Amino acid sequence: MKSVDELSLWCDVFVDAFHEVAEASLFVNNVKYYAVEPSGPKNTPGSYIPLIGDSGSLTFGIQGTWQDFSRLARRFLFIGDEEDVTDEEVVDAVNELCNMTAGGVKKRMVGRDPSLKLGLPTFFTGSVQATSEQESWIAVADLATERFHLVALRQRK
Repeated sequence: MKSVDELSLWCDVFVDAFHEVAEASLFVNNVKYYAVEPSGPKNTPGSYIPLIGDSGSLTFGIQGTWQDFSRLARRFLFIGDEEDVTDEEVVDAVNELCNMTAGGVKKRMVGRDPSLKLGLPTFFTGSVQATSEQESWIAVADLATERFHLVALRQRK
């Protein structure tokens, strides 16, 4: 990790954890990552999870289109193209992916902050807007057949 600021360090770890989950659970080995503007997409579905510790609180999220999330759920839950996937199954799969990724962040960063606690994932459609008291980071994870926005928010010190 060669990042100079604290948020960048956490985001590097977030990308590493997402990559691990993509390989192990989605069977994708060639994920490409691209930095994007901090505002991100508007009115987009996504799952968000807080990671809270003595050093502060961060919220990590995974945003995408409903179509991309449906394909992700099919792959994650081993549901064939000929079978229907319910909205509940899609939300559950995305929340679990977010939870696994945040768990990977915690596993990598607990040595830096042993007090880290993982919250519960929340799924909603909307826009993520950092306040003046927060800083944000967003990158695109391109899985070839799906694209997701990886989002991180952190309170400014």
